[in-house]
Amino acid sequence: MPCPLQRRVIRLYEMFCETRGEWYDPFTLHFTTHNDYVNPVYWQSAETLQEFILKYPNNVLAQSIERLITQSIDQILRGEFPTCLRNKHSLLFTFLKTLNMYINPFHKSLLLTFHPKQLIRFIDY
Repeated sequence: MPCPLQRRVIRLYEMFCETRGEWYDPFTLHFTTHNDYVNPVYWQSAETLQEFILKYPNNVLAQSIERLITQSIDQILRGEFPTCLRNKHSLLFTFLKTLNMYINPFHKSLLLTFHPKQLIRFIDY
């Protein structure tokens, strides 16, 4: 006789297969907790993806997306094209080209070595 937890898992498996309309091998399924589950509706637009990141900041996927965005911004500030972008956007390419042309290497290294608070004080003077 299965325990209550086993009965709930079996019922969950039955409901999953009934909603999909076919029976799956139970050993190939991977159940996740509610906190780790990502509803596919969040991938339909940039607004819903942003909502997901703000609503579930502790989710592993949300944290990975934030790290990727931070890395991309850091690459742009260094005058490099972000490695995560597949398409070369012409406006971003023009912006980076202009940035590299107007900021000489001395100023660029100066900007990258200062802490942001020191940089603001440096610019104010």
